[in-house]
Amino acid sequence: GLYHWKLLIGAENAAGTVWHDVIWSDKKHIGMEHRGPKPFDAAKAHGHIKTWHIADIDASHIAQLNQIAASTRTPKYEVADIDKNCQTWIEDVIKEAVAKKILPASATAALAKVPKEE
Repeated sequence: GLYHWKLLIGAENAAGTVWHDVIWSDKKHIGMEHRGPKPFDAAKAHGHIKTWHIADIDASHIAQLNQIAASTRTPKYEVADIDKNCQTWIEDVIKEAVAKKILPASATAALAKVPKEE
């Protein structure tokens, strides 16, 4: 199916880099569950295809971006979320970060260029 997306906060090979994502839970009442922030280790990232640079973030805003990721609504097993997945969840996180001026407006356009497997 679809490429699985993770949100990487930091430089790919830098200490302190973390990731967030959402995955479908076996528990129907949960839907997708948020994972993160978790330390990113490129050497242990099996299936890692490519990292796409979306935007630079000021170090003073990293905690806010982590909070946005942790609090962004995850897709549920509901008809309204039939087209939702890890990719749309990251889009929601980025849009909120842009709205709060944590990321520049250009982040939305950069994210739109990331390939999605149809």
